[in-house]
Amino acid sequence: PAAGSYGIAVRHDANGNGSPDDTDADALSVLRWIRAGERQDLTRREAQRAMHGRFTKVERLERALSALRDLYIISGEKKAATGGRASAFYLVNPKIFPVTKGCA
Repeated sequence: PAAGSYGIAVRHDANGNGSPDDTDADALSVLRWIRAGERQDLTRREAQRAMHGRFTKVERLERALSALRDLYIISGEKKAATGGRASAFYLVNPKIFPVTKGCA
């Protein structure tokens, strides 16, 4: 599906301007990264490392992740007990991936 079908690139239309704001553009970048890697889950740290040129500040990434949560593309933050500090991660909605032929 086109990114606009997720509501990312079209949310700006309600504001009457012609281009998505930074949060929408950032969310779209994260969505593309998720889809390219066919990720089933992700951590904030993985996303920030993979896109360190775009996300030099964690707050900007957190706004993008929040936008993806609002659109049900990723889950709310989950915690995994790792024996030390609990690791935070997000589950990815499998409906964002195209269905391949021969699979139901």
